[in-house]
Parts: sequence; structure tokens; C-alpha cells
Amino acid sequence: MFDALCYIIVIMGPVVIMTYVEAYHSPNSAQLWGGLPQTTWYKNPWVISMMLTVLSFLYMSGMWVFVLEDEQQNELVFSYILFMTGAILWAPLTLVALQREKKLGSVAAALWLTAAGSVGFLINVCTLKNQPLMVLAAVMCMLHHVGFDAIYWWYTWHPRDTSAPFFTSEQTETKTNYDTLNFF
Repeated sequence: MFDALCYIIVIMGPVVIMTYVEAYHSPNSAQLWGGLPQTTWYKNPWVISMMLTVLSFLYMSGMWVFVLEDEQQNELVFSYILFMTGAILWAPLTLVALQREKKLGSVAAALWLTAAGSVGFLINVCTLKNQPLMVLAAVMCMLHHVGFDAIYWWYTWHPRDTSAPFFTSEQTETKTNYDTLNFF
């Protein structure tokens, strides 16, 4: 049994689920889906991909914890930590971005942490011999997290951004009254 990996999954896994449940109960939960198709679940490619990805993740985790002897345990633990950290951070950071009504780089960072972890799964699986289901599961997991989440979801998700642009061609001058400025 791969104890370190089991501890990571047992400790961080429920936290991932807890953040998603709390996000679902948020008043902004409808805006979490970005530009993903809003169709019946069995007609929605993202939902089907998500369900296959969950099954793939559970299969890979069970195999690595209970069946396989992986010589690259440090790399695998690192991949799981990246993956779980991004998964834990995504929902709360997305809700913060929705509250601020602007796309935050921290949300993209959370997505790419999870995507990087899934790429790490695939790299670790490629070192295994005679494990075609592990390869299939790792490919499914990586394609979903890189393709659907980190790329497609990010580019189709648009919180109401009413903030001023970072750069502008307009020349507006603002004057600060330092006599009435509150520092604390």
C-alpha cells in the first residue's frame, strides 16, 4: 500500500468536495459554469467528460494506492499535491472573482495547478508496463482538466467586469486630495 498517497487523497479529497458543495450553495453558483453548454446532462459533453474523469481519477488512485508499485513515488505525490491544491482553490477563488466582478489570475492559476497535476499523472502512467487502462484513465483526466477546464472554461467564463481597464488611450486626469485621504 502506498501510504503517503492514501493520506493525501483521504485528507485533501473531502476538502475538494466540501469546497464544491459550498460553492453550489452560493448565490453565485449559476455563474460558476462559464460558457459550458447548458443542456440536459446526458447531452452535455462537459458533464459526460466530468463523470468519466471522476471514474478515471478513482481508478488511477485505487491502482496506485493498493495495487501498483511505482518507483517514482515522489513525482506521483507531487502530481497529486498539485492536482488537489488546484481543485481545492478553484471554487473559493472563482466565487471571490464573481464577487469582485472581474477575472482573476488566481482562478487561472488554480485551473492550471490541477491541469499540471493531471499531466503529471499521465507522465507517471507512461512509466508503467502493461497498464492500458491506467493510460486511458490518465489521458481522460488530462484531456478534461487541460482542455475543458483550464482552456475552454477559462476562455468562456466572463464575470461581470465593470472595472476600469488596466491600460487606456483616454487621457483623464484625476487629482487626489491628500488632506482628506484616510490611511487607516
